[in-house]
Amino acid sequence: MTRGRSAESAADRNCPNRRRRGNRREHDDRSSAFGRTWIQAGAKIDNLVQVAHNVVIGKDTVIAAQTGIAGSVRIGKRVMIGGQAGIIGHIEIADGTMIGAQTGVSKNLNGGVWWATPSVPLKEAKVQLAWVRRLGEFFERVKKYRSEGEVREPSW
Repeated sequence: MTRGRSAESAADRNCPNRRRRGNRREHDDRSSAFGRTWIQAGAKIDNLVQVAHNVVIGKDTVIAAQTGIAGSVRIGKRVMIGGQAGIIGHIEIADGTMIGAQTGVSKNLNGGVWWATPSVPLKEAKVQLAWVRRLGEFFERVKKYRSEGEVREPSW
């Protein structure tokens, strides 16, 4: 036994899959981390969150359930990640960034609020969603104009 340390802590130090944690971090027992991952102080991780190898989760970050974080991701301080979000490996998420539920993050995020798959700024995502919801109406109008002979088929 090492002087001043328990046998358990010596075993933890030698484990290749250990997690480095700051104080006051919280995570559910059904969350998991693989490899050398660092969860800093004050981070809160909900259940069923998968955290891969070499990930750094910054101080006071909150991650909701069923989120998947691939390897070598760096998450800044005070980041909020909604449920069922997915983050690919080898990217950085800046301090204070907010990621909406079911967002697919595939590039570095430099702050702000992000949503959709692939992730776009929330304002842009709202515009895209509004256009998608209007597509049905648009197609009906095109059909009507074609049946009245006002719109011709393309000649290509």
